[in-house]
Parts: sequence; structure tokens; C-alpha cells
Amino acid sequence: MLAGAALGCSAQDLPRRPVARSRADALAVVPIMMQRILDLPEETIAKYDTSSLKVVAASGSALPGDLSTRWMDRFGDTLYNLYGSTEVAWATIATPADLRAAPGTAGRPPRGTVVKLLDEKGVEVKPGETGRIFVGNEMLFEGYTGGGSKDVVGNLMALVQPNLKRMLAYSTVSHVGFLFLGLAGGNAAGYAAAMFYAISYSIMAAAAFGAIVVLSNRGFEADRIDDFKGLNARDPWMAGMVLCIMASLAGVPPFLGFWAKLVVLRAALQGDMLWLAIIGIVFAVVGAFYYLRVIKVMYFDEPVGAPIVARDDRPLRLAFGVNALALLVLGIFWNPIMVWCQQSFIG
Repeated sequence: MLAGAALGCSAQDLPRRPVARSRADALAVVPIMMQRILDLPEETIAKYDTSSLKVVAASGSALPGDLSTRWMDRFGDTLYNLYGSTEVAWATIATPADLRAAPGTAGRPPRGTVVKLLDEKGVEVKPGETGRIFVGNEMLFEGYTGGGSKDVVGNLMALVQPNLKRMLAYSTVSHVGFLFLGLAGGNAAGYAAAMFYAISYSIMAAAAFGAIVVLSNRGFEADRIDDFKGLNARDPWMAGMVLCIMASLAGVPPFLGFWAKLVVLRAALQGDMLWLAIIGIVFAVVGAFYYLRVIKVMYFDEPVGAPIVARDDRPLRLAFGVNALALLVLGIFWNPIMVWCQQSFIG
């Protein structure tokens, strides 16, 4: 579909040079690029000829309905919304006609692709019920995530994988982004904030993976978020420790993670980068959902699976408990660590 003179470029460049100069007939965008383009002054957009575009393929995040309508009203009915993932390629595609009829729709499965909603037992749900999305086509790709733990039912692969280990691993990218908020200031205070964030995240990450190790050692499946359903009913102490970890990773006060995010956001503000701080706050709120979901299933969902096996692992549980509770204690007494970080750079 994207054959021809396809072109990728930044949001700022689109209405200026490449499309008009190259006479590109296809363009790949993400919704935020579309928003930034449409926010440009009309006289700026009008300077450049984009009439050669036949296909504008949007993917990467949810496409708001009003955004798709605004885009087609301005640039014509050439917008296609691609919904999928790295592992399954596309699941559905919405054509311009689909987007006109139902703005923001994910569209329909293209030829050769099967999409089904399945329940926890792998049974297809009835219309109107919720389930997990599974996709089957000739482009399933397991190499990106290792493939071994990717859920597959028949020849259908899960579009969204609620795997806790992978969630924690991927979230490292966002935490590195917060660390760079401090470094972006380019001054001693920013470097100290980044150092404080690195120390805090190291403690949180050790506790998070420690929880998986402790539970696995006791015969408890701890790979998927759903494995934590009803954990409070089976092991209240363990659920309390995991709550401390997830709350800290989500940035809930008074845990250590809250202060770590606060100091790097303050460093960005002190570096006259309000826009960057706002972006950081938005992503902090979005990221908190994933961690708080673990707390929700532990305390509000019914237990599933076999009971936790009792083992003589007191030293391991003690070390883990100290690590997890440190997130609360250090959240209350975080200032000495911050002072030490500041002295490392200010002298």
C-alpha cells in the first residue's frame, strides 16, 4: 500500500520542503505529528504543495476522531489509520471512507488477517463483551520480544501482552527519559537531580524484580499481571510489599519515586524548559496507569491459580522486605540523599 515515493520526515519539515520538493505520494506519520502540522499557521501550510500525496498512513498511537477529520478536511481524503503492533504487523486498517463514517475508528482487518477477541480460557467472546485481542496473519514476528512468552492461541498472537517482566523492562526507557530531564538543564542542580533519580530507580528496579524472584521461588507464577490477581487474599504481606514497589514506580507520594520525579521536573523548570516538564508530567500520568493496574488486580480481583507454596526462604524474604520498605522510608527521609547528590556536583 505504501509503494512509490514514500517519505518520512519531521512535523516541522512536512509543510515546507520534502513533500513539495520530492512530490512524494505516501507519508508515514504518528498522530502527534499530525497535530503539530495542523497547529501551524494556515499561511505557512499553504506555501507548500502537498497535492501529490495519495496515502498518509497514521500509526504508533491512538488516532483521535476530531484529528482525523481535521486532517482530511485540510489535506484531502488520503488518511489511513493502521492499528497493530511490532509482533503482528497490522491488525486493522481504517480507510478514508471508514474515518469519515466513524472518525477515530480502527477500521477492519485487511485481506489475509484474522482478528478475534478471546477470554482468559482462549474462547471467543460474544458481541458486546470484552476480551483480549488476538491476530493471525502471515506477518507474525516473534523475534522482537523473544517469542517464548508471547501468548498464542491456535495461530493467533496476542496484540497486547500483559507481561509484568516485559512491562518493567520496557518502562526502563521512560525512566531513562526522566533521568535526562535533569541532565537537560545542563547545570549542577540538574546533574544532582539526575543522580538522585538514578539512585532511586536502581532501588525501585531491584525491588520490582526481587518480588518476581521471591514469588517464583515459592511456586507462584509471576510473569503476567493477571498472575497477581487476588494476591492480597493469599499473601497479605507480599501484596503490601508489591504495593510499595508499584506505588513508588508510579510516583505516588510519599514513596521515593515521587520525589525522584519531582526533583527532575523541578530541574527542567529551572532550566527554562517548561514544555519539557509538561511532557514529563503527561507521561508520568500515563505510565502510572500500568503500575497502578498491578495494585488493582492484587486487591480488587478474585484469586486465580494454585495457592502459594510455603518455603523456608526467610533470608530472601527479609532482604526483599527491607528493599521494598526502603522505598517508603527513603521517601520520608529523602533529603539527605539529595543533599549528598548536590554536594557531589556543587562541592
